Amino acid sequence: IDPASKNIMRHKPVKSATLFEKNLVHRVIVQGIFVAAMTTCTYWISAGMGGHATGQTMAFCVLAFSQMLRAFKWKRPLSGNVSGTAASCDVCL
Repeated sequence: IDPASKNIMRHKPVKSATLFEKNLVHRVIVQGIFVAAMTTCTYWISAGMGGHATGQTMAFCVLAFSQMLRAFKWKRPLSGNVSGTAASCDVCL
């Protein structure tokens, strides 16, 4: 790492991309729809097999597991991707 210059506070800030980029918004919407569909399907299948309480439990497990997968995906950068952002898969959790 290069040492900081003495005039670092006098430099203008680097303009970075906005939070609401088209690709990011698209990915968030697609992932949200995918997780919602998987949770709903899991609820209906489980509720049909074991009742309402079983359906709720299984739906909660799907939500919790999908969030854990998402957290672990962002914790470790993908190979060849230095910035740590998602690669090419829009539906990947």
